[in-house]
Order: sequence, then C-alpha cells, then structure tokens
Amino acid sequence: PPRRPGTLIAPVTKGIMSNLPPYAPSELAFPYDEVEERLGYKFRCRRLLFMACTHVSVDFTHSYERLEWLGDAAIDWIVIRYYFEGFNEDPQWMTPDRISWARQTAVCNSALAQMAVSSGLHRYLPLA
Repeated sequence: PPRRPGTLIAPVTKGIMSNLPPYAPSELAFPYDEVEERLGYKFRCRRLLFMACTHVSVDFTHSYERLEWLGDAAIDWIVIRYYFEGFNEDPQWMTPDRISWARQTAVCNSALAQMAVSSGLHRYLPLA
C-alpha cells in the first residue's frame, strides 16, 4: 500500500528535532501557517519547513542544503511519474531521450524559480 505523505520522514524526526529549542530568532517569526496554506500541506515537524526555506547565507549550520538531496529526489519522482502516467498512451513519445529531456526541463533552476515566484513562495526564502 502507498505511504501517507510524511510517513517516511516523521519517524526519523519525531523526538529528535521537534523538542529542540529554536536555533535562530527568525524561526520564531517564520510564517508557518501562511506557507502551509500556500502549499496545501500541514507539516508535523515544522522545523523541516523552516530549514527547507533557509538559505546557507542566512544560517550555515541549519540551511536547506541538508534537505536538498531529498527534495531533488522527490521532485524528480513526481515529475517522472507525471510524464510516465500522462503520456503512456503514446509510445512514440515515451522514448528515454524525450522523457529525460522533459524531466530536466521541468526541474531546472529557472523553471523552479518561476514556479516559486508565480506561487508567491519566493517571499519565504530569505537570503542574507
């Protein structure tokens, strides 16, 4: 059976990150509710949300770079699944070259930055 969102991360973080005091003053002021509403997702461990929005120039020890590999893999999986399921009736289109090109185009920095700006999420990604 498919896992519910967050079930892979929650057991690892439960009790480890949730009980720690805030490590930066900006964590207390972070607009968790606004970001969760924009994303349509409620985080069980809100510290992960804060860390995912924290650039290394703001906080070197607790930046999103620790989570980047996981996020990249998740986005790749979502995009690949979208293309694989969306174009499965056209075997001519589903060549390895085309599906790789489509994935790379969808997850490139400029495409993701455009999505962040159009959704308003860029306001929650501070840079020092």
